[in-house]
Amino acid sequence: MCVRQTILVFLWFFSFSFTCHAWSGKVIRIADGDTITVQCGVEEIKVRLYGIDCPEDDQAFGQDATDFLSSQVSDEIVDVEILDIDQYHRIVGIVSMKSLVINLDLIERGYAWFYPQYCKASACKAWLKAEAKAKAARRGLWKDSMPVAPWQYRKLSKQKKHEIALD
Repeated sequence: MCVRQTILVFLWFFSFSFTCHAWSGKVIRIADGDTITVQCGVEEIKVRLYGIDCPEDDQAFGQDATDFLSSQVSDEIVDVEILDIDQYHRIVGIVSMKSLVINLDLIERGYAWFYPQYCKASACKAWLKAEAKAKAARRGLWKDSMPVAPWQYRKLSKQKKHEIALD
């Protein structure tokens, strides 16, 4: 972890009550396929799932990913292992419920891509293999003949908006 990130995590830890240090809480909101809000005491903490990227809401399988995540974790108690804080000041972490790692489950079910640009933890090698298995089995988004990775979709969308603005 970089020095700046370490300082941010340190400050973040001390900005919440001590009841949140276990990083367990109830999922109270699903923003999309890879972002949830966890209530810990009186705090509501936005958590971006580490190492994965789900289709955008307006992209093929985006709503499916959100619905699946919601069916798995809504109103459930989850554990959050914090790995980073992103540019939007969200916690980035591995979310688990009992023995199920939600990040990995989304990949295995074909609702998320392994995100190589950001997945650097030791578990990431297994997640890449899980994506290959989901792809081979044509699960979820891999049913599509030419699925577009969300990071590519966002880039294309930004380019189109820029082109429209220039017209």
